[in-house]
Amino acid sequence: MANAKAQDYFRRAEETLKVANARSGAVMMELLAQVQAYAALAVAAETLDVQD
Repeated sequence: MANAKAQDYFRRAEETLKVANARSGAVMMELLAQVQAYAALAVAAETLDVQD
């Protein structure tokens, strides 16, 4: 019985970690997209010789 409870606990913990990793992955992808957009704007501004 204790072994079954332990297995269930670890299975749930593993599922929680998978969800957390998926969420943090999505956050990292969003941040990367923002950085890429900023870099594209910086390149465009430089190309157009926009003053700060």
